[in-house]
Amino acid sequence: MLPKIIWSETAFYISEGKHYHIRWFTPTKEVDLCSHATLATAFVINLKGAFNTKEIAFNSKSGILKVEKSDDLYILDFPKIEVVKINQPSWVKACLGLEAEAVFQCGLNTLLVYKDEATISLIQLDLLELKSVETVCVVITAKGDHVDFVSRMFAPSVGIDEDPVTGSTHKALAPYWSEVLGKKKLTAKQVSKRGGTLHCEVLRNRVKISGKGKLYLKGTILLN
Repeated sequence: MLPKIIWSETAFYISEGKHYHIRWFTPTKEVDLCSHATLATAFVINLKGAFNTKEIAFNSKSGILKVEKSDDLYILDFPKIEVVKINQPSWVKACLGLEAEAVFQCGLNTLLVYKDEATISLIQLDLLELKSVETVCVVITAKGDHVDFVSRMFAPSVGIDEDPVTGSTHKALAPYWSEVLGKKKLTAKQVSKRGGTLHCEVLRNRVKISGKGKLYLKGTILLN
């Protein structure tokens, strides 16, 4: 029997001359950006033999997104998101059962910092309660045991209970941990059930996020 698989986002793309046009969808709605689906799309384009330059560009709802290929790594170049410290909302303990050591707003998302990796791995959210919270997604993070930092991401309001790996949240996570740890190049791990490792580099106004792709499945969709 095949294992149960849940895709958080699905990417669709078409060629537009020198660029590709890309869109992303969760199980319930279209989203403005999905980093890992973009990386996966670049991986597929490479498999098809069409990634024949050092860099390709995608036209999207979030503007032009560039992906660079270096050996087996795909490097995404994104504008970084600044994090702003805020007071601890009352819903944090109600949804997570544990207050955070610090809370930050990063764009439309909320970032919660905890004391260690074990806490991040063990936290269980009340997802029904979280759906009523006015934030697109909640990211929890801590310093890692064997990497620079770890995280998990939850966005039930857009149909994602927990995302396996979320490149886009690292536009805020990497700058935050870069300042805390005093380093520009960082290794991160998303400690979801499936998990994944990311390599981040923080520049002046940009964040480069690198990862690898692997072919899992080929199929055909027939539309009437």
